[in-house]
Amino acid sequence: MAEEKKKRKLGDIFSRYTPVTGGQRELFQLAENVSVRLDSVHRLVEVNFTSEKLISKTVLYEAEAALAEIYEQNSVRLFPHYPCALFHESYMDEVIREARRIGTVINGFFDRYELSREGDTLTVRIPFLQGGIDLLDLAKTGQIFSAIIRSEFNLNLTVKIQQSADSRERFDDFEAARMAWLQSEAAAIPQREAAYKAAAKLEEQKAAQAAEPEKPHLPRVASLFEGSTETDESEPGFIRSGRMKFDITEPELKMGDPFPIEETLPLRAIQSNMRSVTVLASVFGVTTKEIKNGEKIVVNIGLTDRDASIFIKTVIPAEEQDELFGIFKT
Repeated sequence: MAEEKKKRKLGDIFSRYTPVTGGQRELFQLAENVSVRLDSVHRLVEVNFTSEKLISKTVLYEAEAALAEIYEQNSVRLFPHYPCALFHESYMDEVIREARRIGTVINGFFDRYELSREGDTLTVRIPFLQGGIDLLDLAKTGQIFSAIIRSEFNLNLTVKIQQSADSRERFDDFEAARMAWLQSEAAAIPQREAAYKAAAKLEEQKAAQAAEPEKPHLPRVASLFEGSTETDESEPGFIRSGRMKFDITEPELKMGDPFPIEETLPLRAIQSNMRSVTVLASVFGVTTKEIKNGEKIVVNIGLTDRDASIFIKTVIPAEEQDELFGIFKT
């Protein structure tokens, strides 16, 4: 990797790039003493620069990605160098972000931490048991933190990672929260499964409906046959109604009050707005159903003149059921 000795501004080196955000414009203004190292074989670029003001990792990472795209490089890395006096404990979040990008063991361990500094020793305390601390030590996480601080601020700080005073309490809280989450997830499984099945069934129904041929729209008719809406009494004592002929020479009253057999209508002529009609028909069926604990009977009587059919529905006391069956027979 060859180093470009001449030190210039970022804008002089990356003239094809125009900063698009306020943070990036500030970066290009603040960066001084810029030096560049190129690896043309692997298409890698490393840029070192100094700044009298701290620049967030977000701005640096966004600028790196933009420069790599514009200059068609596999990687562009920007390495800032600050005066040592600028280092403060609040900058530790940025150190952790850089360590995460390097690839060290970070995720989940430093969501909460406490810092204290004594001389050249920076102590980071986290709410984890000794097993977690040992894992971080094995990954040399503290040494990586030290290397980042040394590179950016020229400070030789020894970073130690230790348990916080409330590690056991916080770990227990974490375990309790994790168990509560697992229990809630387990409790939600039946509802989710039912929802998935209902959704799958709905999709199946939609697919089946889409596969079915479109049903023709059929008009509502009074009868399936051609016929008249009037009865025919061309023969004395006999009336033709619908597709049947009725003998009314010797009528016998079975129920209700006497009435004259006149102005009769075939069943097909009945309309919903008629208050009273006289029809001639044959009984083709009688069904019953008990209601009110058997005190009442719902009766459906089917009538037909073999042209159209109709059901008469009535409610009678249970004790009248035998009498009704004696009157209305198929």
